[in-house]
Amino acid sequence: MSSKIPGELPAAENYATKRIKTLQEKVKEAEKDTETTLKAIHDRFERQNEMEHESQASKRSSFEQKAYEDMKKTKDLVSRQQRKKDFEGKTALQATRDFYDESINYTKKRGDGHVRNLEERNFREMQMINEDAERKVALTRLDQQKRIDQVKGMSDEQFEALREERQRQEAEIKTKNYQSVLDTEKHYGENTKKIMEDNHKNIARLNDKSSDQLRTMQDQYSTKLAAYSDRAHDPFYKMAGVESKVSEDADHYFLIARIPEHEQDHVTVTIKGGNTLVLNGRRTMQDRKETGGGGFVSTAAHQSYTQAFPVDIPVDERAVMKESRGDEVVFTIPKMGRPSSPIYQAHHVDLAKGMKPNFPTDLPIQKAKSGKKLG
Repeated sequence: MSSKIPGELPAAENYATKRIKTLQEKVKEAEKDTETTLKAIHDRFERQNEMEHESQASKRSSFEQKAYEDMKKTKDLVSRQQRKKDFEGKTALQATRDFYDESINYTKKRGDGHVRNLEERNFREMQMINEDAERKVALTRLDQQKRIDQVKGMSDEQFEALREERQRQEAEIKTKNYQSVLDTEKHYGENTKKIMEDNHKNIARLNDKSSDQLRTMQDQYSTKLAAYSDRAHDPFYKMAGVESKVSEDADHYFLIARIPEHEQDHVTVTIKGGNTLVLNGRRTMQDRKETGGGGFVSTAAHQSYTQAFPVDIPVDERAVMKESRGDEVVFTIPKMGRPSSPIYQAHHVDLAKGMKPNFPTDLPIQKAKSGKKLG
């Protein structure tokens, strides 16, 4: 046995050397395969991130376009309703004016007709009185002429007495005629005055009534028109925008929104897709008007709004914290722990720096400042 050992050692060494070399080559091939596999994984993950960012940008653009179109439709609808109410109000006011103008003209014409009828009746009465007086004078003259013929043979004293009697009778007739004329003129004047006063009262009453109704209609339509006109400036009828921003530190994201204190209970934050912060809110606008007798009119309008903020690192939805600071509400959202694989960690950091979305400058979203904590 001992004589064979020296000759077998070189063969064993050569075999071991070849075995080691073969193993080293396999190790190198395994390292190359590992590098190739890791590079493929890196490339595939990078493409997935690119596709995800492009999808988010497309969705955001679609959402902004739809919001703009909805806002434009709302403005057009409000404008059409305002023009319609304006036209209806003007038509109703014009119809009311025309109605009361016709009523006033009718009353004036009726009063003028009464005056003309009274004047004609007074004229006929005056004619009848004059004709009656002329008949009486004629009869008196005939009677006097007969008496003159009868007393031609009378003495001067008797003739003088008869002449005085005739003058007395003529004076009495003239006095009665004059009094009749005065009574007729007085009656005509009183009737004319009464008719004119009634006409003035009727016209004044119509004017007051028409003015009251016109003012009431103007107030009603002014209120309606003002309601539609104010929509152009009322934030409720515009696309709801909340002044908000997102910042972060090493472990958390902070979503800060400026919300009135009485509305903060209606604001929440949800997580969509693991890396999108969604700010949700709602509000109610109510109005109540007493109508008298214990009655009232009440209206209510409701509005909701949503804002989305994409972030680079997934977050933990279960640990969201909410804090009120005056007219600001602060949501603290913890970041999820990063995987321990150094390849994935390096890959994520490179993407966070190189593939960060380029937001449009006109969006109401402020860029987050890395590493800044809220004070």
